[in-house]
Amino acid sequence: MMNQRVNRVLAAVLCLMLCIGAAGCAQQPAAADSTQTPAASAPAQSAPPAATDAPQQSEPEMEGNLYLTGLPIVKETTTYSVMVSKSTLDKTASFADKQILKDAQAQTNIAFDWMEVPASGWGDRVNIVFASGDLPDAIFGNVDVVANSRALMELTDDVLAKYMPNVSAFLDENPLVKAKITAPDGKVYALPTGEDSSAWSVLSDAYYINTQWLDQLNLEMPQTTQEFYDVLVAAKNAGDLNGNGAADEIPFGFAQVGGYPINSLFGAFGIINTAHYNNVEDGKVFFAPADARYYEALVWLNSLFNAGVMDLEGFAQTRAQYNGKSLAEEPVYFVLSAGTIGNTVASSQLENYQHILPLEGPNGDRLTRRSDASSTYNMRNVITVACEEPAGLMRWMDWCMSDVTMFLNWRQGAENVGWKWVDDAHTKWTRITDEVAPGYNSNDEYRFTEGFMGETAFVFTFSGIDRDISTDTMTLRKVETAQAYAPYFQQEIIYTDLLQSAEVQSQITLLFADIDTYIKYFVAESVTNGIDEAKWQEHLAQLEKLRIDEYVALYQDMYDRQPK
Repeated sequence: MMNQRVNRVLAAVLCLMLCIGAAGCAQQPAAADSTQTPAASAPAQSAPPAATDAPQQSEPEMEGNLYLTGLPIVKETTTYSVMVSKSTLDKTASFADKQILKDAQAQTNIAFDWMEVPASGWGDRVNIVFASGDLPDAIFGNVDVVANSRALMELTDDVLAKYMPNVSAFLDENPLVKAKITAPDGKVYALPTGEDSSAWSVLSDAYYINTQWLDQLNLEMPQTTQEFYDVLVAAKNAGDLNGNGAADEIPFGFAQVGGYPINSLFGAFGIINTAHYNNVEDGKVFFAPADARYYEALVWLNSLFNAGVMDLEGFAQTRAQYNGKSLAEEPVYFVLSAGTIGNTVASSQLENYQHILPLEGPNGDRLTRRSDASSTYNMRNVITVACEEPAGLMRWMDWCMSDVTMFLNWRQGAENVGWKWVDDAHTKWTRITDEVAPGYNSNDEYRFTEGFMGETAFVFTFSGIDRDISTDTMTLRKVETAQAYAPYFQQEIIYTDLLQSAEVQSQITLLFADIDTYIKYFVAESVTNGIDEAKWQEHLAQLEKLRIDEYVALYQDMYDRQPK
């Protein structure tokens, strides 16, 4: 009976894997002058009448219609056409109705003709615009920077230093961000967007245990692979832990293809089962599923399956199927895989589930995987070659992040409505969640309507401020887990969000399709039916056929390009 269920699961996995496999800126501004002064964030003041005993104030330096410092940015109003992705949460009839834009125009003399595109149809529309050559001055939304680089303005270091001193300074202080916005040809065409305050985003996946049940079993929090095995077996043998009169408890829940995997458990054996299957040690990239430590991890995982403590549907169930169990008011899972625990269990059960620290394996290894991307986006903010006066637009965009308060106003809406400071020194802020702004259905609806959120965000990453999340239970729990896991994160990361050439991306995509389908099935088969030396050798031979050497070489080049 057990083997029949296992075979059905494996058949479902194989089927699922096979399905998965099957405007105005033609001329660039002049290069920077080494004596250039950064743009000021306060409006320029009118010169008082000349006095006989005081020197005459000079006019701000200008280039044509552009003031190089201060406000306004241009003497005569200049209008830029901008194509922008519009969220369904944005309730404005037009972007021009946003009060923050009206206020900005009054201060800068920069106006906009907005070309608004619903987020759902963005991809097709932006492709049509590039194909037609009828380009706006700028685009705020996802753009294939590499494929469309000829239609985009190059943002050289000199140009950034002269017209965008705030952005330039940020990039100098954050070489990894600079690397992420640099195209394979060594040039920069897109500006970074996002918030550099989400340390919890590094958490990839974690495991949580029902401490209420753990107390019922009179057991301690597991620290090692053996202790983890023991508490799962104890839960299986205990019977009706949730007290509903039915033996419906599952000791260990996961959804390998549904986003709640067992990948981090490999870390107890000194190997990381990343999404792309590559690891780095001493600067050398290698394919983890070809490593002997991967084999040891599979043997241990098979022991859990043989003990009957793993969800039999774990390798095939979707996210929705998994959440149907994990979010039940009456708990089903004793231990479960989760990214954000607040999204994975019912709110009434949230306090009962606490994270398990990465397990220590038989050889003393204790690693866990971390995200190989970041909260900084590198393809959402471009100026096109159609823009005839790019310097004014660049100065305006740089002005939007000239101080922290302005940055937050653009992102979150008005101060004390969408967000507020929580300390007098203005080093920590928080979203306002205890009341919704009048006229709105939710805080997010307010922020998307009054500010620029999601793909529409045209303001950039900002360092040196912290977000207070003490009233945001969901995020707070994720931060606590991320901080607890931090000492165990692998130290050498391949950042997969570096821009790649079309040729390299095509090679990676082609190779990965077959590799991913095979490895997912191989892991499921090895865990459920077992792995031995003969099967392992067959596996290594299959990896050669999948050209993993070529695949690893592409990731080695990717790793070598990033700052260390």
